Amino acid sequence: DNVAYTITMDSTDYINASIEEVAWTLIATFLLVIFVVYLFLQDWRTTLVPTLTIPVSLLATFAVMAVLGYSINMFTLFGLLLAIGVVVDDAICVTERADYLINKNDMDPIEATTQTMKEISGALIATTLVLLAIFVPIGFMGGITGKIYQQFSVTISVAVCFSTFCALTLAPAVASHFFKKTQNKTTFKPLMWFNKVIEKSTSATQRIVLKFARKLVLIGTVFALFCGLSFFMFKSTSTSFLPNEDQGAVIMSISLPEGATLGRTHEVMQKIVPIVKKESGVKNFVMIEGMSFVMGSGENMASGILTLHPWNKRKGPEQTSTAILNRLRAELQKMPEADIQLFEPPAITGLGIAGGLDLRIQSLTDLNYLSLDNNASKLIDAINTDSSFQYGYSGFTAKTPNIFLEIDRDKAESMNVPMSNIFNALENYLGSGYVNDVNFGTQVNKVIVQSDWKYRRNLKSLDKLYVPNATGEMVPLKALLNIKHTLSPRQITRYNQYPSAQITAVQSNKISTGEAMDHLAEIAKQVLPNNYAFEWSGMSYQEKENEGQVGYLILLATVFAYLFLVAQYESWTVPIPVLMSIIFAICGGLLGLKMTGLPMSIYAQLGLVLLIGLASKNAILVVEFAKDEHEKGSDVVDSGIQGLTQRFRAVLMTAFTFILGVLPMIWATGAASGSRRSLGTPVFWGMTIGTIVGLFCIPLLYIFVQTITDKILHKKKDRQE
Repeated sequence: DNVAYTITMDSTDYINASIEEVAWTLIATFLLVIFVVYLFLQDWRTTLVPTLTIPVSLLATFAVMAVLGYSINMFTLFGLLLAIGVVVDDAICVTERADYLINKNDMDPIEATTQTMKEISGALIATTLVLLAIFVPIGFMGGITGKIYQQFSVTISVAVCFSTFCALTLAPAVASHFFKKTQNKTTFKPLMWFNKVIEKSTSATQRIVLKFARKLVLIGTVFALFCGLSFFMFKSTSTSFLPNEDQGAVIMSISLPEGATLGRTHEVMQKIVPIVKKESGVKNFVMIEGMSFVMGSGENMASGILTLHPWNKRKGPEQTSTAILNRLRAELQKMPEADIQLFEPPAITGLGIAGGLDLRIQSLTDLNYLSLDNNASKLIDAINTDSSFQYGYSGFTAKTPNIFLEIDRDKAESMNVPMSNIFNALENYLGSGYVNDVNFGTQVNKVIVQSDWKYRRNLKSLDKLYVPNATGEMVPLKALLNIKHTLSPRQITRYNQYPSAQITAVQSNKISTGEAMDHLAEIAKQVLPNNYAFEWSGMSYQEKENEGQVGYLILLATVFAYLFLVAQYESWTVPIPVLMSIIFAICGGLLGLKMTGLPMSIYAQLGLVLLIGLASKNAILVVEFAKDEHEKGSDVVDSGIQGLTQRFRAVLMTAFTFILGVLPMIWATGAASGSRRSLGTPVFWGMTIGTIVGLFCIPLLYIFVQTITDKILHKKKDRQE
């Protein structure tokens, strides 16, 4: 009863807080999507149909996740978060077109819904196939990146499939029996003003498209400029593996000079406590003496775990874990008695011990650990004097005082003492030796021999040790030993089988981890001698493995999307303007990363891949209608203008439901905010710029490609005749 306990650090607190933050974002996204739908449709009946699609699609997705054994985690929740803006798109297309035919063409609801499904069913299926063509392949990627993408891929693919199923079945069924013709839908002045803005925007866009429709060279030049701008931003955008997250904890590693006693270590820890207590963001502080998370065990080692207050109690940038770490580090660096390092946990538990860059230097030709220590120190000095890094440190040292007992084998042979007797004496007296087991009642106990502490506490203890020779005579053990005082590593580490030292470097806030890794590699090449090499480990290794994958992902997604569209339209040329329009969204996404200073992490890569599907959906809506009009005999330019006019409002609706749906992600704070911003920023800016520019350029690209196609087909027909 007189014992109490406290859980000072619980890693699930971060997980629970992250999921709670994403859940609130999910609710905010849901409400924003409903608001956008009502803003465009301005009738509660028509708003109800897309709204019903969201819970139906998400609940069905949860059912599939349960069958597959997936949990509710950050990756599946991110998939659902983005799925909300996607799943309403198909239902919006059905609702908007049926509502237009009922009110503009004076059709019966059933007749209007039937006509709607004839017009857009192909487009709905095409957009779904494009999204599946993009997300299904990336679900089969290998490595840690593949594992992260896999659950996201499955979640959003299943949600899209169910949303299309709802759009083809539930939406028309409800619309045909629920919609009514309405005259002057609203008298609310802001909504009336909004309608006028949409009408004027449609007319203005038509005029601009018509003005440039025949200028094929200009269209091609504009497209080439966007391609060049995207390529430039793609090459110049900084990279990282995962964004840094405030996980509510800071780890401390303390090391005193080699040979320092545990008493000295305890005194230093007592000086640290009041400094930590002054920091208002720290909730608990646990001290562990005799062990360091980075440098191993020893009397001169210690560790500390600082648990911070919950995220909702730490408001403002000055209360983030990084800000708290920097303030404490500045205070603790004033203590000359010890080397004190503070670091945040890695983004993925198990990939390294600390955040920052994880570099391993390797001695390729010799086992001289003092030389390895000296070269590691030179590299750390270079890191600490470089403005690109906040600091660097290493847990490796080869300066631990050791006593080396060298056996004089010649003397032992002359005195007829077997080597095994010497080793056994050293082991049993100074170490320990297992003899046998002994039973006490029903309990089996091991018998282990070892000298008492007072007989093995210092070198003088060797004076009292004797070993028998082959004739049974006792020989003083010290007479057979040469005692040397040396410096050597406390822990011997190897990497790729070579003697190695781990270097941890924390980059400054002005550069990304990708830029810092490239810069650190250059420093290492300059500082280390020729017989040394270096490798990346932990999170840094994963980042190097992931480097350049975004280009392959975008290429893979584009190729699969093109092949699906070719099969859908039975044409090699119709999908081309759809895929050409993707460049505007990709350019917008990269521009968003540039403006916000965010690096190209795997979440940002995922956002760019998602943009391919979302931009394709917008383009398909326009190109599909234009293609049908052209096949009916309309001129190419008229077909493009008709596609724009008839799909202008639907494109805006689907785009802005998604744009406002991801808005909470780019304003995210608290736990897992870095991941949400990294994913939401390129998607938000990509869809915003891609939609605005795309409404002008999609019909122009269709006219550009279709005009060239018609000329080629016409010439081919003339030759055949």
